[in-house]
Amino acid sequence: MLAFWVMNPYRIFVAMRALLFIPVVVVIGSCAAIALSFFTRDGNLIWKGIIRPFSRAILWLAGVKVAVSGEENVSPGSQSCIVVFNHQSNMDIPLLARHLPMQLRFIGKAELKAVPVFGPAIVRMGHFLIKRQDHRSALQDLSRAASDIRRTGLSLAFAPEGTRSPDGRLLPFKKGAFVLAIQTGLPILPVAIKGTFERLPKKSLIARPGPVKVIIHPPVSPEGLTYEDRDHFMEKIKNIIELSLKTS
Repeated sequence: MLAFWVMNPYRIFVAMRALLFIPVVVVIGSCAAIALSFFTRDGNLIWKGIIRPFSRAILWLAGVKVAVSGEENVSPGSQSCIVVFNHQSNMDIPLLARHLPMQLRFIGKAELKAVPVFGPAIVRMGHFLIKRQDHRSALQDLSRAASDIRRTGLSLAFAPEGTRSPDGRLLPFKKGAFVLAIQTGLPILPVAIKGTFERLPKKSLIARPGPVKVIIHPPVSPEGLTYEDRDHFMEKIKNIIELSLKTS
């Protein structure tokens, strides 16, 4: 392993660049977003002026080369949807923010509300914090989130695995996003992310430059489905993502 790094000075340079400057970019971007959240409550300006350009900077610092396919399946201003993606790395969020041509709002844990300054700012930016352990409360919060994004024309982003994969393989999916789609009629937009685990594995601080793929699949409508169809619907979306991870 040592010989591998010695023989790859570019990798060493990118790893050190990312280690030194990504935290600076994150802190500056977070502080700017928090400050701006006091003056704008819809989050649109923050998304366009801070989140997207700062995400681009993070990916560049990490030496990530992104290839996107399936862009024809979504366009700016298209119908609100629920974006379901596999979660391999901390690189996934800036990757989606930079390369999906839509404004996203993310689902987070309710515990973040207790974080001073940061927690309330997340809510002001239009993101949603839910009590995942309380099933009934979580569904109510998700329904309100879906109502909000439908009204504003935005989209919700879900990582149904619930956490980053420890080895890059797909983890079991949780049902929340699929129950919500059935209840609200919002289509699911499956997005497969391939390569971010190799770029920045879970529990690692060392970025490794290289290629990443984002595969955007056609939206899948829940029309005609009922609550009893939730498992089948979930497996259908999971199979779409899993197949593209194996073949792309």
